[in-house]
Amino acid sequence: MTRPYAPGYRIPTDLLLKAYASGVFPMAESASDPEVFWVRPETRGIIPLDRFHTPRSLKKTIRRHPFDIRYDFDFEATIDGCAERREERRSTWINAPIREAYVELYRLGHCH
Repeated sequence: MTRPYAPGYRIPTDLLLKAYASGVFPMAESASDPEVFWVRPETRGIIPLDRFHTPRSLKKTIRRHPFDIRYDFDFEATIDGCAERREERRSTWINAPIREAYVELYRLGHCH
């Protein structure tokens, strides 16, 4: 973890892309905290998609079309939903500078 950037700091998209490529990502203590700090976890989770298997029951469910599968749809509402406070989670790491950075990445075609 690094020291936080000052309030009002805007995360440049090129820096955010380079950070992710290096395994580093931004966080905030809470949504109301204007500061951003960078986290470099020792261990990262990787989902090997080349070995991913869709169970037969899931395939049957998808063929019935009981729900819509969408991507790249209302990205800002998705970010807001991720940042929303809930009974089981009273705070979030997504503050205004982080939200702005992700929305800009989406606008540029880098975030989905």
